[in-house]
This record gives sequence, C-alpha cells and structure tokens, in this order.
Amino acid sequence: MQNLTEKYLDDLLNSIPVVKSLDVDVDHIGGNTVSLKAPLSTHINYEGTAFGGSINTLCVLSSYLLVHHLLKNAKLPFSHLVIQDSSIKYLYPVDKDFKATAKSHHRGS
Repeated sequence: MQNLTEKYLDDLLNSIPVVKSLDVDVDHIGGNTVSLKAPLSTHINYEGTAFGGSINTLCVLSSYLLVHHLLKNAKLPFSHLVIQDSSIKYLYPVDKDFKATAKSHHRGS
C-alpha cells in the first residue's frame, strides 16, 4: 500500500498532467502543512536561478494539495478544486533546489 506522500504525488501527476514535466516531489505531509520540492536543474533560467513561474507554480501546487488534504481529512466531499487567484513577491533569487510549504492555521470546529 502507498504511503500518503506517494499517494498525493500520484494524485497530482494524474489530475494535473503538466506536473509530470516539472520534476516536483512531495517533501512533507503534516496535519496542517504540505511541502513540495523541486530541483533547480529542472527550473533554471538564463541567470542561473530558479524561474519565477516555477517558484509560483510550486507555491500554487502546495496550496492546492493542502486544501485537498484538509478536505479529505475532514471527510468533506468535493468534486472540483480550482485555484482562482495567485500572487507572489520575489524577494531574493533562488540559486539551489527549492521547496514551497503551505500551512493552514485553521483549528477546526
């Protein structure tokens, strides 16, 4: 049987086909956190740093997967999960493998 990180990676790869080409991996799944990681070598730009679109994509995917994880854990049925908006500020260049961590501060009811 697959562990949770393998299952979620498979879910990402099968539900969003473009993820296969991104060389993304699930780094950590916690109660209220999801971390994804990606190698610089796959996402490098002409400056030798990570491409901004790749950084943003990893952030969006980690957030998407966190919401998916929280809904599944709460046993709330859903048929569609869509990211409607995204924004990011690039404060520093990324010059090594990188990861994005999405955290929920929701404590439940």
